[in-house]
Amino acid sequence: MRKTLTIAFTACLWASLTVSCSSCGDRRKPAAEQMTELQMEQAVNDAHNALTSLDYTGTYYSVLPFEQYGGLGVRITLTEEDYVAEQTYMNTGETKRFTGKYEWDSYGTVITLEGVGAQVPHMLFVGEEQLIVTDTEGKPVSDARYVLPKVE
Repeated sequence: MRKTLTIAFTACLWASLTVSCSSCGDRRKPAAEQMTELQMEQAVNDAHNALTSLDYTGTYYSVLPFEQYGGLGVRITLTEEDYVAEQTYMNTGETKRFTGKYEWDSYGTVITLEGVGAQVPHMLFVGEEQLIVTDTEGKPVSDARYVLPKVE
């Protein structure tokens, strides 16, 4: 008799757990699946990024490896609203100056300089005390020769 009650109790418990767990499975989805695209973008924008977390304003300088010019000196000064970029051809000493506005990408990590010449990098990843030249997709170039450290 005791064995029958134990088996019956175990069967009832198993059935109730199976029913309750299967109904929970439909309601519980990973958080990423429940978020809409807009909510995900807002979550990214609310997170810490270069725009909100770094002291990015200032002057950055490096000589980039452009062999036909013996290198290209690039100085970029960022304020909160605009930029000044100077490129100096190392073989001739000729300097060109560009000014304008810049835009942040939706993640707050890459800026795009508007109205610069063909030789000045126009997409830059903003890092701690440095700007990194990016590829056309906005991904930082992994070559250390394309890093402009903050100098002022």
